[in-house]
Amino acid sequence: MAIPRGFPWRLGEALLHAEALALHLAEHPDATKVRLRVLYTGLSGRVLRSWANPITDLFMEGGAARSDEAMLETVVPVKEISPRLATYLHPLIASLFERFGVTGLSLDRVQAELEKMKANRFGSLRSAPPPR
Repeated sequence: MAIPRGFPWRLGEALLHAEALALHLAEHPDATKVRLRVLYTGLSGRVLRSWANPITDLFMEGGAARSDEAMLETVVPVKEISPRLATYLHPLIASLFERFGVTGLSLDRVQAELEKMKANRFGSLRSAPPPR
């Protein structure tokens, strides 16, 4: 199942950025938790679509959104953000997709998209965690 990159990439970037901030600013980063709350509004009448790479992905299309807004929220220990990013984001993304009638999103699919995101943008020095 192909998924629009905007959802996992933006949510993944937000958590990875929060992790970097916590590692720089928190007195005890290993004991710090990050609360991510995202509100999508104006969903009524919108349709979730993805035209994917025909070699690696499948075509996916959902119906019109079943509600006008979606509030997604999670709390993640900073020390678990990088190693378990997909595990924490999967339920959020799946919940949003279900509002469009798309079900069956796998954790592996979310993990694959996050790996693409990391390979594309998060290997630079500007986003690297501070040395310990």
